[in-house]
Amino acid sequence: VNRDQEAIDVYNQILSTQPRNARASLRLCTAYRKIGQFDQALGYCEDAVRYDGNDPEARFWLGFLQYQSRAFESALASFTACVANDPGGQNWTTLECTYRMGLSEFYLGDCDAAWPILRDALLLARSTTRDGIDTIVANISQGMLAVGESCPEYRGLASPLLPETEEPSPAVTATPPPGA
Repeated sequence: VNRDQEAIDVYNQILSTQPRNARASLRLCTAYRKIGQFDQALGYCEDAVRYDGNDPEARFWLGFLQYQSRAFESALASFTACVANDPGGQNWTTLECTYRMGLSEFYLGDCDAAWPILRDALLLARSTTRDGIDTIVANISQGMLAVGESCPEYRGLASPLLPETEEPSPAVTATPPPGA
């Protein structure tokens, strides 16, 4: 916690001289989230998005906090903007935001929207090599199974073991971040 508090102090200093610094606001968001101060984190994420609405990472963390607090409509909007702000899929956030878009749609009761998003996220995850990908694939698979259990029209399709040859929809592509 000591290093986190030091980071918080540094970024607060930056904001004292540059009050609309999106990067400092985002770093405060992630630091406060890390130490469990979610209300503080949410406020700084909202600031980061307000100062730079095109930053997919800021949109991801805002959506992540909204999702954790079960504000699925807000989370869906944030994750959708996250993907839209990374049209080439070059940022690590594309996969993270895509599968959480699908889960948000599911929790909002829209299986018809959730299923293809989760399917595309799974295909995207299969083409990605980076730390933690197995956890992401497991989360996507659980989401697909939940859709299959809750929505009869997807019951027979709920297996996350899609053919390796299937391609994701053109709107969802990504490459892993450098060094991942």
